[in-house]
Amino acid sequence: MLSVVITALNEPYLQRTIDSVFDMAGGEVEVIAVLDGYRNEIRDHKNLTLIYHCKPHGQRHSINEAASLARGKYLMKLDAHCILGKGFDVILKKDCEPDWTVIPRRHGVIEDKWKRRPGKVDYMRLTCPDEPGDLGLRAKAWPEYRSRGNGLIDDVMTCQGSGWFQYLDTFWRLGGLDEKHGHWGAMGCEIGNKTWLSGGRVVVNKNTWYAHWQRGRKHTKDDITTTSRFYHLPRKVVKDAHAYAKDLWLNNKWPLQKRDFNWLLKKFWPIPGWEKWQIQ
Repeated sequence: MLSVVITALNEPYLQRTIDSVFDMAGGEVEVIAVLDGYRNEIRDHKNLTLIYHCKPHGQRHSINEAASLARGKYLMKLDAHCILGKGFDVILKKDCEPDWTVIPRRHGVIEDKWKRRPGKVDYMRLTCPDEPGDLGLRAKAWPEYRSRGNGLIDDVMTCQGSGWFQYLDTFWRLGGLDEKHGHWGAMGCEIGNKTWLSGGRVVVNKNTWYAHWQRGRKHTKDDITTTSRFYHLPRKVVKDAHAYAKDLWLNNKWPLQKRDFNWLLKKFWPIPGWEKWQIQ
């Protein structure tokens, strides 16, 4: 069975996302959804578990909590505003090794019609902290990498974090999600770095897809807000999370890693934005 974990805060499309999981799955699937600080009427399903928080605990905490209840052999994290391709679960399970993280091909969403918007994203790279405006490591689309791509199952440096798939045992073997990285943000970088640096592999599976409604962010003097989830974080908290991630990965301080960060840079070199970075 596949366990799909979803976290939500004031999400307008949670029901549609849950429906898409059950409607498009080709095998047995369960959904564990965390309503993180709000309540909403969600239609019942025999394989649906809902967790309600009175106050928001954050996306990483909520995913860890949901994963602790998962009964499946496989785990998929999905944002609460997504559409899935038919048979996504069967296709992802077919090509997934125990030390892999698999990313379906990503598209956008036409919001008013709630359907897939053509425009695939297969490859993403880590931004260099030295790039203007970057505090830490983020995932950024890397369309230029397509020419280096090789087939329908291909290595990717990192991912957005809105949808990823792996063995449930792998999720816990890598320590779950580290809440020192912050309540939300840079989750794909965390999952990707943990997978690669522990000796595993991150791949995109172009045989299936998910469509993700791209939310925006509002920046004010005091905090940063995600417009679809309304997570309000003081700027200092955001900066501290970026500083923690930068120190953890660039200085090879993650205790479970078998490869150093330079190994990852060399594997995907050359990487835009990292031209001045000294790799060994």
